[in-house]
Amino acid sequence: MEKDVIRNLLGLPMNVKYRPNVERYGKTYIGYKNWNQQVFFYELAVQNADVTFSYHGQEYFIYCSFNPPYVAVCDKTWNNVIAKFESANELIEKYEIEGKPLIEILDCLEDVEQN
Repeated sequence: MEKDVIRNLLGLPMNVKYRPNVERYGKTYIGYKNWNQQVFFYELAVQNADVTFSYHGQEYFIYCSFNPPYVAVCDKTWNNVIAKFESANELIEKYEIEGKPLIEILDCLEDVEQN
């Protein structure tokens, strides 16, 4: 969603809140610590890619809508919204799995894929 995106000095889009750090993490995951962070902080928040992942054997599906703009956790048919957020960063910070915000378990997620 646009509220999650700013442009760097070269005009390239980046996450306004969770910025990459190429000096610390290198270029492998475009400046993020690992694949999970790249997918959530860049592919989802900046590029608006849909995302699937699993945690403790449970599958999750994240859908980005453009009209109207929102990000949602959906069922596996992608038709039923379980939780809806104004932005990807809000989803990352506020959606809870097993009582923990997604941001706290991000590095533990399995089978993370952008769609």
